[in-house]
Amino acid sequence: MSLFFGVLSAILVPQLSVSDENMHYMRAYGISQGRVESNSPCTLPKDVIKRAEAVYEGNFSADYSKPIDRNIMDVHKCSSASGYPPIMHLPQTIGIGIASLFNGSTGLTILFGRLANVLFYSIAVYLIIKWVRIGKWAFTAIGLIPLMIHMAASLSSDCMMNKCGSLYNYCFYPEPIHPKG
Repeated sequence: MSLFFGVLSAILVPQLSVSDENMHYMRAYGISQGRVESNSPCTLPKDVIKRAEAVYEGNFSADYSKPIDRNIMDVHKCSSASGYPPIMHLPQTIGIGIASLFNGSTGLTILFGRLANVLFYSIAVYLIIKWVRIGKWAFTAIGLIPLMIHMAASLSSDCMMNKCGSLYNYCFYPEPIHPKG
């Protein structure tokens, strides 16, 4: 269910309209290009910066027609998401990297990043529910909260943080909940 509704959310919710999604887009895009810059000026394609800043003017439209020009780079203040460890943006980075292989536009890189994030989230929810022995319904209910799925269908790193929190609860729960094997 989380995959179905997550894909719907990733496609139907206007791009970069989720809280701070534009900042997470710049961070994940930079990492996908091998740039792990933080707390310093960041170098990104001008098209990516322009698209991320367009949300401040109320422009949430997706552009699938024009490939990102990676030759015109711009130095920009790093986004507020630059303080996150790169691992927190791993699913989004993989999705953006795949879209970049096809010379993707900003719209395509955002969509692929969102889809990769929701795919990671759905797999993580499935595995956690499968592995826990006590509290399956609690993990199921938490994993299927609409806001959790909505955040997973964005470029936010909260998806990774939420699943790490669930994994922590799974690993350090006082009862033996690990599958026998």
